[in-house]
Amino acid sequence: MEKKLPELNKQSPDTALLLHIQDRNPFAFELLYERYRKHAAAFAQRMLCDDAAASSAVKECLLRAAAKRDSYRIGSSVLTWLFRIFYHVCLDRFPRSKAIRNLAARLPEEYVVRAFDRLDPEHRAMVIMQKYHSLSYNNIADVVGKKPSWVKWQMKVAYDLLGLELQSSRSSSSGKTGKTAPRKRKARKSSAAKAGGGN
Repeated sequence: MEKKLPELNKQSPDTALLLHIQDRNPFAFELLYERYRKHAAAFAQRMLCDDAAASSAVKECLLRAAAKRDSYRIGSSVLTWLFRIFYHVCLDRFPRSKAIRNLAARLPEEYVVRAFDRLDPEHRAMVIMQKYHSLSYNNIADVVGKKPSWVKWQMKVAYDLLGLELQSSRSSSSGKTGKTAPRKRKARKSSAAKAGGGN
């Protein structure tokens, strides 16, 4: 007996699109692509910090989603299912050599870019999912295949690392620490010498 699929239009829910994609309906995949292309693009750009690499990753993400359509479980979150694919594609493509990375990412200030860049790819991905895509700990846990408690702990580690890097970047960019300390020490030494000379 042939299965009856729900009618499809631009307002169709995600689950209906996935059912049609599983039934190899190209129009359904086109709708899903348009619906989630921006999510994929933003995630890939922030992960890879390179326009060409991000564009290539987005295509692979959505093609891989079509290829893995049968892995989607009806009733689960489509966004989480897609982010699991985005996450693995971007981790595979994450350049391990910093020399080939474009640090001109579209993040607020230079020291934020520098701090964010120091995170390892797994922490970086989790921060992006939470901060820029509003995924919950449970959603992120589903994406990375870990328990929510593990994700919560790792997010604390990631934000602590970011805080340390930001503090370090601000200190080094101000340049105050290295210049004022020697002058103060020299002044104290000079005073001590004068006092010694008077005795």
